[in-house]
Amino acid sequence: KVPLIEAIFCGIKAAVLVIVIEALLRIARRALKVAEHWLIAGLSFVGIFFFAAPFPLIVAAAALHGFFRSSRTTAPGSVSMPAASIRQTLSTVGVWLAIWILPLLAVGAIAGRGHVLTELSIFFSKLAIVTFGGAYAVLAYMGQDVVVRTGWLEAGQMMDGLGLAETTPGPLILVTEFVGFLAAFRHGGGPALAMGLAGAAVALWATFAPCFLWIMAG
Repeated sequence: KVPLIEAIFCGIKAAVLVIVIEALLRIARRALKVAEHWLIAGLSFVGIFFFAAPFPLIVAAAALHGFFRSSRTTAPGSVSMPAASIRQTLSTVGVWLAIWILPLLAVGAIAGRGHVLTELSIFFSKLAIVTFGGAYAVLAYMGQDVVVRTGWLEAGQMMDGLGLAETTPGPLILVTEFVGFLAAFRHGGGPALAMGLAGAAVALWATFAPCFLWIMAG
């Protein structure tokens, strides 16, 4: 049965590559409407591909450009929203920040500094902060780091994960749990299955808990 499964996955990986390329083209058609947008996208590609600029730095630079650009113009049809007090907002942020961070700190305290579970907590928390634009924006950053920088997965395993995620009815972002499972399964140093499940749980929490923070604070 294994050769059959390998053959199926080989076909899935080819199909997933086409799906990802088509998704990127579709996003580009919707997002890159004027020459300025194309210039920003081109500079971002040069910074990442040729100069290995950190992805968070690219996002921060684009955010700063958008902030100063939008401060000079008012979007047509914009609607003013009733503002919550700063005290209410800070209280909401504090509650959801604790819900997000405290379980991950507990994992780090138990596993120890430098352990793969601690590294997964940091990595996926950072991923949740700096990646905007949907799953395909997340996957580019995640795939590069887990294969090239950390070596948690091999390139073929990452493609297998994308293939599994694309063939299931759930959201594509769930591939983060696949990455967390394999990383901890291979590098956890304890009972493999238990470590893999722990890695998947850490990836799940660090990926989705911050979403509630952004929504409630907003």
